[in-house]
Amino acid sequence: MKFNRAHINPVPDKKDKRKLGGTKLTDNQQIVLGALKADQNGWDPFFTIWHMMENDEISNMPTKQQFQVLAAFAEWGMKNDK
Repeated sequence: MKFNRAHINPVPDKKDKRKLGGTKLTDNQQIVLGALKADQNGWDPFFTIWHMMENDEISNMPTKQQFQVLAAFAEWGMKNDK
């Protein structure tokens, strides 16, 4: 499954332009983070991450950037846990 900007909210959310340790997420990282958020939809976080592994955007992303996306996803999840 390949994700693109159409899978995330077309109206940019200023809060999504996160900085992690002083590093702003790249556009590619923002796409993946948006897809993780959209795909989470009540699923267990580990299932959501596993499901995203089919995404070419992730497999081509450097390891450090993958960790940054996971950290942003975890931060988002902790704030939005019900």
